[in-house]
Amino acid sequence: MKQLKYIFTVLLILSFGRLWATHNRAGEITYRQVGTSPFTLEFTLTTYTNIGPTIQADRCQMTFHFGDGDTCIAYRENGPSGSCPPPAKMGEVIQNATATQGGIKKNIYKCIHTFSGGGTFTVFVLDENRNDGINNIPGSVNVPFYVETVVTLSPFLGSNSGAILYNPPIDNACVCKRFVHNPNAIDPDNDSLSYALGICKGAQGNNIIGYSIPQGVTLNPVTGDLVWECPTPQGEFNFVILIISWRAGIPIDSITRDMQVTVDGSCINNPPVLQVQNICVDAGTLVNLPVTATDPDNHDVTLTATGAVFNFNPNPANFTQNLTGPTPLTSSFTWLTSCANVRKAPYQVSFKAVDIPLNVNDQPLSDIKTVQITVVCPAPINLTATPQGTAINLNWNPTICSQAAGYKIYRRNGPSGFVPAQCQIGVPSSTGYSLIATLTGSATNAFTDDNNGQGLIHGIDYCYMICAYFTDGAESYASNEDCTTLKKDVPIITHVTVDSTAIQQGKNTIIWSPPRRSELDTITYPGPYKYIIFRSSGANCNNLTPVDSIGNVSLPGTATDTIFQHINVDTYNNSNSYRIGFYNENPRLFIGTSHCASSIYLDIVPSDNSLTLDWTSNVPWSEDSFVVYRQNPTTLLFDSIGTSSIAQYTDTGLTNGTTYCYKVKSYGHYSEPGIVKPLINFSQEACGVPVDNVPPCSPDLSITASCDSILNTLSWNNPNLSCADDVLSYKIYFSTNDSADFNLIATIDDAGKLTFTHNNNDISIAGCYYITALDSNANESLSSDTVCSDNCPVYILPNIFTPNADGINDEFRPFPYKFIESIDMKIYNRWGSLVFSTTDPEVLWNGTNQQSKQPCTDGVYYYICDFTAIRLQGNVTETLHGFVQLFTSPANGGK
Repeated sequence: MKQLKYIFTVLLILSFGRLWATHNRAGEITYRQVGTSPFTLEFTLTTYTNIGPTIQADRCQMTFHFGDGDTCIAYRENGPSGSCPPPAKMGEVIQNATATQGGIKKNIYKCIHTFSGGGTFTVFVLDENRNDGINNIPGSVNVPFYVETVVTLSPFLGSNSGAILYNPPIDNACVCKRFVHNPNAIDPDNDSLSYALGICKGAQGNNIIGYSIPQGVTLNPVTGDLVWECPTPQGEFNFVILIISWRAGIPIDSITRDMQVTVDGSCINNPPVLQVQNICVDAGTLVNLPVTATDPDNHDVTLTATGAVFNFNPNPANFTQNLTGPTPLTSSFTWLTSCANVRKAPYQVSFKAVDIPLNVNDQPLSDIKTVQITVVCPAPINLTATPQGTAINLNWNPTICSQAAGYKIYRRNGPSGFVPAQCQIGVPSSTGYSLIATLTGSATNAFTDDNNGQGLIHGIDYCYMICAYFTDGAESYASNEDCTTLKKDVPIITHVTVDSTAIQQGKNTIIWSPPRRSELDTITYPGPYKYIIFRSSGANCNNLTPVDSIGNVSLPGTATDTIFQHINVDTYNNSNSYRIGFYNENPRLFIGTSHCASSIYLDIVPSDNSLTLDWTSNVPWSEDSFVVYRQNPTTLLFDSIGTSSIAQYTDTGLTNGTTYCYKVKSYGHYSEPGIVKPLINFSQEACGVPVDNVPPCSPDLSITASCDSILNTLSWNNPNLSCADDVLSYKIYFSTNDSADFNLIATIDDAGKLTFTHNNNDISIAGCYYITALDSNANESLSSDTVCSDNCPVYILPNIFTPNADGINDEFRPFPYKFIESIDMKIYNRWGSLVFSTTDPEVLWNGTNQQSKQPCTDGVYYYICDFTAIRLQGNVTETLHGFVQLFTSPANGGK
């Protein structure tokens, strides 16, 4: 009777749903921050519902669920007063019902809610029914309508309001005529937006079972354009568009738009076509964007546009809305931009063209184009670079946009010739420029580049570009490029090359370009001049000590490079660094010094039939390429064997145990004109001996396990046939389970033997193995992949035995059993008394009561047996329980 009552109740509910349904078509929840608290938000539910004489469903109020346990009942706020009890209104009719088709009403409900603290909250509204007959929602009239908005609240996020959706979620299409819809979402906080297709949801916010997205539907994740290439079949379809807001690369909210498209199968109309392009403009310029619509059927069209830019104050955008006429029909979108409009994300304006069919029964069709308008800060102008000592002073005119947060300073060696293209903002990395400083303040107009206190290098042509930046990541166009060099008022060292390699009697040649007399302060430093040569061991220029000097230098206008040879120096064990001090002799005054430069030091790392050459140097010029030389053992001359663009080279195909000697030549340059190029410098000579220190590759291991014979057979490949040439032996390692340590169990000294059979004392095949290969120099390979096998434990007990001393079946014992470590067996009579227990896997109960020592009577006995099996993961205990029948008389089945 209860079951019949339950079925009757369900049927009544379904019948009631049919009577009051055919209701919700589309909707979404948006929100905005109220006041200064980031935890107080006003949520707005906008729904679109059916109306008509046969449709009795209406919602004077709706309930918001805020995801924190609180709810709010909201009364409808739009439309006239009517049958709804005050303060609820009746909603706004946007499409009147006809004799054959229901109308559509727009409904708005609002609630303000204050959350107790930060977190992520899912705010949702659930209504009983969708409208009937939605093609891609089975049984839609009985499927609840559910929309949600997910918000992340934090005092660290600052002010946050959700996106505003300017296009309604109700649209029309014709069978197999291209359809486009765009929500035209604008984030009031200038957060970035992305879009994704979702799944319509129903009861409890779960995905609707059987919901499908028709073939040919796509959504542009950047613009939000939903495109359906060939809508079919006719009828109503619902789609979910997720609008996600991003701040600093983190999603902070998402709005679920559940929209409906009605596909008309009777129209012969073709949609109009819009022609309009994305645009990028300098802040302060007037956007004058022509928007043209054509119609393939020569129908009149109506143009409209939506977007946040129409609501700006001051300087809103202008467009003649609802302009109607024959095609081609053109209207101009105009907008006087300002620096206040500069931002990283482009502004989106959605243009819509709707045709007016001659046949009044034909479905009007539309085309939507979403245009992105990027407003860019103009470039800072008049950048100049002026040398001062070992620094360069930069000056520029501040940006016209005072909203800028500051400037980014970029530097490179030598000019790039970069001129930004339209909408190419900032200084791209492809120009070769590197960011060296970030300054704050839009009024800042100067910067001194001293290389972070290290000083810039003489002889380098330093080039600079700057751009303004904004707090949201927007950047201006790059400034003009300006280049300069430091004044050549000190020596510029150009060569530190090793002439001979020795521990005590090595020789280096040092060459420098003299100061330019025209750039010296000859009043303070009239001359003559003196060079002092300083040296340190190694490449770091520490502990420099004078090794020689050159006096009475006159510096004529055409002074040539100075060459100095440093003899009796250790060039074998390390590199040597030099710096040239420059002095006025009379009076004795220090003028300046060159930058430090070291010789190239070559190091050799031996390997199997190869040597890897690594070299280091510390020089102020740019090193472009290297040539590697190897000594010919017959002529003792050094021959070129290869080149490298990095400070490394590997010489292969060598013979182990043979000595090879090398040296390296570098090619470099300064970017300042007037300095000799290329700059050629040699390393010391270094020798190495290849040695087989490279382990062979690992064999590929496999396993075949046999539970019957309790054997594991391992097999592997011979690396000498694929990736090695001198494997001599193998080592096999074993672990009893998958977490125990591995131990060596076998060494096989025949590279051609490729199998091994392991018998683990006839007790188990559970375990893991890996194998390694050893070569002729005892190098052991990495371990192979680990292979494992597991036991097949068996423990079966009989259901009868006959302990009558006839030698047949006299004991209760398992048959068969295998891979059992231990048991805990207890046997009870029919009164529940324990008659026998054992831990021996053989059991061997002869029918005697263990306590009374008397034979047990014939009958049925109950046993419980916990047996521990030997498994790969360790010992595993399982439980058996059952009955065994004891017979002592042959006449009663003793056999």
